[in-house]
Amino acid sequence: MIYFPGDKNGRVYLALSGQVRLYRSQGGEKVVIQVLGPGDFFGDLSFVKDAAILPSENYAQATQPTKACVIMADDLNRLLQKFPVLAMVMLVTLRNRLHQTESKIKDLALSSAQTRVINELIRYAALHGRDSDGVYEIGDRLTHQALAEMTGLTRETVTKTLNFLEAEGFVSYQAGRVLRLNRNKILNDCMDCIQLAKPM
Repeated sequence: MIYFPGDKNGRVYLALSGQVRLYRSQGGEKVVIQVLGPGDFFGDLSFVKDAAILPSENYAQATQPTKACVIMADDLNRLLQKFPVLAMVMLVTLRNRLHQTESKIKDLALSSAQTRVINELIRYAALHGRDSDGVYEIGDRLTHQALAEMTGLTRETVTKTLNFLEAEGFVSYQAGRVLRLNRNKILNDCMDCIQLAKPM
């Protein structure tokens, strides 16, 4: 575990390799907020000069062997003042994350199980997969339990939903491990799905 809710360490982490998930937990139930990979930053993002260091609201857990660069918030503030382009990059990243979070909240509140699962797979593939001739491919092992925690569904519901999506041609499996999403099928037949189903 990298940090816990309530921690006030004033640190920003830059993932160099591996994978980190940010999640919240209550009553034994987990909801994954984001899954981050190389090049992503996380931690205390109150890096504006003289801003109070706020306690974390999330758990941060490495789900694979992970290396990260640790930057104290004060040091990051000095870097941002010296290199304003870095501040712009971070603002764009935060804007994109906010958009993804708003989309995820909409899914949790309004979307069917099928749409939730497809949308979460699209988000995950956009960050951690690859586009191969109109098909999203997710190569790492994304378990049904992990997907359940990302969608707010039970593992059993995720399993039934994936079986349905496979039967309908939305997803398929290659060599038993690689999960493939049919981008054209999603664009044509899933009107409620997020519009990330395009070449990456």
